[in-house]
Amino acid sequence: MTVLQRELFRTSVVLVGVRVSANSTAKFLKILKDDLFNQPKMKNVAEEPGSKTTRIILLKPEIQSLELFDENISKDSRDLINKEGLGFVKHIVDLDYGYWGADDILKAILPEGGEIPSSFTQVGHIAHMNLREEFIPWKNIIGQVILDKNSKITTVVNKTDSIDTTFRFFKMEVLAGIDNMITEVKEGNCKFRLDFSQVYWNSRLHSEHERLVNLFKKGEYICDVFAGVGPFAVPAAKKGCIVYANDLNPVSYKYLKENSELNKVQNRIIPYNLDGREFIRKIVNDLKIASETSTYHYNESSTDDDDNKRKNVKREKSTTPNENKTESISNPNPEDPSTEIQKTPIKFRTFDHFVMNLPAMAIEFLDMFKGLYRDMQSLFDSSAINLPMIHCHCFSKSVTPETELIERIKTIFGDEASNISTDAFKVQFVRSVAPNKDMYCVSFRLDSAIAFSTPYTGDEHERKKRKLDTDLTENSDQAWYTQISTLENVSTSKSSVISENVSLYRNKWEVIIGLEIHAQINSKTKLFSSSSTSFNQPINTNVSLFDAAFPGTIPRLNAKCVELAVSTSIALSCKVQPISSFDRKHYFYPDQPAGYQITQHYAPLALDGKLSLSFLDGLEYDKIIRIKQLHLEQDTGKSIQHAGLGGYPVAFIDLNRAGIGLMEIVTEPDIRSSQEAGIVLRKLQVLLRTIGSSNGNMEEGSLRCDLNVSVHELGAPFGTRCEVKNLNSIKFLMAATDVEIERQVSSLENGIPIGPETRGFDVARGKTFRLRTKETSTDYRYMPEPDLPNLILTEEYISKLVKCLPELPDAKKRRLMKDYNISLHDARVLMNELGGVEYFELISQNRDPRMVVNWITHELFGELAKRKKIFSENPVTAEQLGSIVDSIKQNIISGKIGKQVLPLMIDGDKRLAHEIVEEKKWRQITDINELQIVCEKVIAHNPKEIVKIQKGNFNITKWFVGQVMRETKGQANPQLVNEVLKKCINEAIELLENKS
Repeated sequence: MTVLQRELFRTSVVLVGVRVSANSTAKFLKILKDDLFNQPKMKNVAEEPGSKTTRIILLKPEIQSLELFDENISKDSRDLINKEGLGFVKHIVDLDYGYWGADDILKAILPEGGEIPSSFTQVGHIAHMNLREEFIPWKNIIGQVILDKNSKITTVVNKTDSIDTTFRFFKMEVLAGIDNMITEVKEGNCKFRLDFSQVYWNSRLHSEHERLVNLFKKGEYICDVFAGVGPFAVPAAKKGCIVYANDLNPVSYKYLKENSELNKVQNRIIPYNLDGREFIRKIVNDLKIASETSTYHYNESSTDDDDNKRKNVKREKSTTPNENKTESISNPNPEDPSTEIQKTPIKFRTFDHFVMNLPAMAIEFLDMFKGLYRDMQSLFDSSAINLPMIHCHCFSKSVTPETELIERIKTIFGDEASNISTDAFKVQFVRSVAPNKDMYCVSFRLDSAIAFSTPYTGDEHERKKRKLDTDLTENSDQAWYTQISTLENVSTSKSSVISENVSLYRNKWEVIIGLEIHAQINSKTKLFSSSSTSFNQPINTNVSLFDAAFPGTIPRLNAKCVELAVSTSIALSCKVQPISSFDRKHYFYPDQPAGYQITQHYAPLALDGKLSLSFLDGLEYDKIIRIKQLHLEQDTGKSIQHAGLGGYPVAFIDLNRAGIGLMEIVTEPDIRSSQEAGIVLRKLQVLLRTIGSSNGNMEEGSLRCDLNVSVHELGAPFGTRCEVKNLNSIKFLMAATDVEIERQVSSLENGIPIGPETRGFDVARGKTFRLRTKETSTDYRYMPEPDLPNLILTEEYISKLVKCLPELPDAKKRRLMKDYNISLHDARVLMNELGGVEYFELISQNRDPRMVVNWITHELFGELAKRKKIFSENPVTAEQLGSIVDSIKQNIISGKIGKQVLPLMIDGDKRLAHEIVEEKKWRQITDINELQIVCEKVIAHNPKEIVKIQKGNFNITKWFVGQVMRETKGQANPQLVNEVLKKCINEAIELLENKS
């Protein structure tokens, strides 16, 4: 159903009713209460046609006949009916669309077995939905049902995956109702008017708005850096605070001013429309200047309702401030002294709180506080004014968010934050945003070491941001990366520089990119012979007479290769051709013994497919990459270059690879950046591994990619295409894309035309180089393969393979995130490794999946990488790794000891963790008395460090923890160490104070 057909929801139900006297209706209803027809929106008493003295009381549907009467009704009901009832009748109840609830209707319309998408967030008259991809075909029906079943809703919208990157609001699509996005919302005692299509509003943050405003005191000065339409600023102003509120979005700024007037607090909110960095620097100085020149302020005892009384009060400026005199301005209400506005000389005033509610990036603005008050240090020193509190909202995906967020903030502040105790930060959970992605508010008082240090500069910000990004990219343990990483192992120093150059010409030039991906088919034998396809065999041992092109040999098609290629075509939404054929492609290379390659040029196996990219792949937008075709062909042999005798170059030929089945997947030129190219190749690699049609190991040459690039000025025809051959990693594909774009743009800007070329990529130099002029179809002299008939596939054959398809990658990612509560990043890492998901799910049975995925993706993968092994070579069984997780969970060992056990398993130890631990005597120390002895010993040997803690340097505590762990060789329980050590340090400090 694509259009809501309300008439289909009409039906009739026949019920048994009891005829009763109208006067006894209430009595019957009371006694029969458990046996009545009881459905929402439906009456259980009906009038009897033609009678004003009788009524029909409807019984529950289980009683469809008089024979079922005794079985399905209580004794009390039965006795009353037999005694006072006037007989039974059949009564027809008509049910229409209005009777059914939204869940009932959607359940009937949508495919069986899935969730019912009937939930929404109400923003005034707007119902805001966030439909998953599988519900998009029914989006308008869903919207109409929500509209019909909620009387206060007049507009239903769905959040698209397209986000406005400038002002950080999602674009909305109207599903049903009137297209009116301007709405009014009530939150607490405040009203907010806004354009929901142009500004950000989240009703789920009501509690957070209230919590933070409750921290503010009447008369305090608040700086709201990312104010939006005023959810913090307006209630704070109503409380009696003075609020400097800013938002870069001009529409938010407009509604911020409107909402100030709507709530009658315009004289307490000073609105700005600036970049956040510029705003922070400007308003601190503005307030300082204002406080030095102005001689008035509101009496802090005034009430919220005094605004109207103050409207006509004249605010005076002092020409000769007198610090010893306080003068009252004429009071409009002499009987209420609390309304007085005092005219008092003020030498210095600053903000009490900074609110930074932009969780995706607010943390990046914290460097503005570095040196923010450097020029005012003497004013702070000579007054009792505290440095401000900062409330910074952030996202985190870490399993230890408090530690992770504090470390991020310290990284932003740099060395000046090294001595700040973690106790100075309060991390408040706000809400869950997505599986493994939570929102927090970190509150802390700005430290003097930061506030009075060398001021922020733009160069420093870029350096800090690059350092933070580098730390995040290199350390996969930092699950809090605020944006979904585009791809692992992609960025290099050279490509980073190139990416900066790309942004310079992106506004002038358009890039057109297409890919040709060659995937070796995962079959035991070659495409046209019975030779083995096993990898890493001795040279020229997997070669048949046909592979070596001996005369008289003929090809015989491998049915398994066809099956896997068809399955891949189906997964890519291709149209599998019922009839396809094979052709000879002639070219002469030493590793092509026949002088031609058997391929499918004129009638490929499959056409017109697609690959969908979305946030699941690391993009902030949705995009469809069209697949032009998928066809079968032979792989070539391998040339091995050698210096040879006398220094003359010699090429040795290994034909082990010759004749292995390949799928060539050709995209349309729909790709527009190196990031998209990398994501396409990564997604195809995961898809091939999921289906089992190829192992996708690029390091073995099982998956290779040819890149086609052209550039042209915006509005001009497409440029000349150049091909970069044989890229064998995603990292190299992205780097080659960027350098080739840069080369072509540079040539065109210098008046040098681009010719059709086939090029290679020099990894060491980071440049592409010319191999030859680009061939055309004529050069290859295609001709039909005379020794192979047409490949004919029946509908029955294709349908059977459709039914046998496994769970595809996007569906698998969603399931892993939902069922196991792991992050998208972790799901992608698992799926990038053949068998990774199955290994994870096996270990996760009856265990904490987040702990399991951490041990697989960080510890196990890390140890394998150190040994230059891939996951398919992993010797650690699921039972073994599970035993490590169990031992840590049961406090038998610490995580640190677990990291010592794992390498032993990888190096061949087949025992379980507890067996290794017992033999090595690595069992965790949990005895309090034993730990106390060690802690006291460490403290006794370091009395100077205790003095430092006594003076306020609490970071030394962490150093003591490290010393205790070292003393116990990592076997002490870290949590108990912290508890015991805290007690011992307090006793040591108390002893020092008693001595002094």
